Amino acid sequence: MQKYKKYHTDIKTCYALGIQNEVLPQRFIRKIPGSTTHYWKNENSEKYVGSEFFKGIQNKINGHQSIS
Repeated sequence: MQKYKKYHTDIKTCYALGIQNEVLPQRFIRKIPGSTTHYWKNENSEKYVGSEFFKGIQNKINGHQSIS
């Protein structure tokens, strides 16, 4: 029996960068425990190598998806 859920690194990065409300649906955000998101929000975004490129990468991905 799994005690803890494992979240994708991109989800954690969204919280660390403070952009979770811009890219994640509210119905998904509500399912994540507050203690978990508190930890992610207080992480230093510089902990993630390349975090300064995250928004640009996400915009490119979204642009490619809308073309398909």
